[in-house]
Amino acid sequence: MSVPLALGFALHHDHVLADDPSPLEALIVALCAELPADQLRNFFVPDGTQKAAPPSAFDRWKLIERVRSGGTWLASVQSAPGTADHAQIEISAGTVGADRASRSLTKCRYAVWGALGAEPLHHIRAQRAVDAIVAFADAVAVRAGVMHWATTTVYASCLSAGANSSQLSRDENRHVTDLMYWQPRWGLVIRGPQWGTFLGVEHVRTLGGIEKIIAESRCARVVPLASGGAFLQATPLERPIVEGSASDELARIAAYLAPVTGQR
Repeated sequence: MSVPLALGFALHHDHVLADDPSPLEALIVALCAELPADQLRNFFVPDGTQKAAPPSAFDRWKLIERVRSGGTWLASVQSAPGTADHAQIEISAGTVGADRASRSLTKCRYAVWGALGAEPLHHIRAQRAVDAIVAFADAVAVRAGVMHWATTTVYASCLSAGANSSQLSRDENRHVTDLMYWQPRWGLVIRGPQWGTFLGVEHVRTLGGIEKIIAESRCARVVPLASGGAFLQATPLERPIVEGSASDELARIAAYLAPVTGQR
């Protein structure tokens, strides 16, 4: 990878992390264990009317216990305020208990999203980061999701969360908004396609099964998931597709995935 890039990801699923937070803990360990703890913060959004407290010192055990309590709407690991863009990291997860959860803006109950800047990716190693995200998706029986590369961490984060930012250009904000068009149907249809695209079990069935996908998708990598879903990687890691750039490979995969993609 010649130009330092940020990696963004978003995963949509129905797994209740309050009942079993182990997939989230494994993801946090994989992505944060080699980073200085004093550069990270915990952040929680409580369920209900209670105001969210400011970010606190990073404590993995505290975060997991808050998730297990079932009373936290959002649990997040974030970089400390003032961290340079290339050094930032974020992992955010919807974690409210099943008794309080309602369907999100997608067809799935929960979402996990985040972004890793070029510096943490260098420490973690990009392949390990990708594999950790795929492992989480497998553990929660992902129904839809994406991974994408961007020139800045804030752009990668906004692409993942579907949020606009004053730090993005007008065209970048417009692109983020355009990518959210099929959000109400994610889970029923895929999210994407992007450089990395997660298929749920029904998507795999619609496409004829995992062996047919491996044989016909012409992806650089296809990872079957235990749930019956799959992860499709458009190009090798050393040739990432930067968000917004033209890509014959992505166009070809988009055509192949048309049966499980929303149609305008």
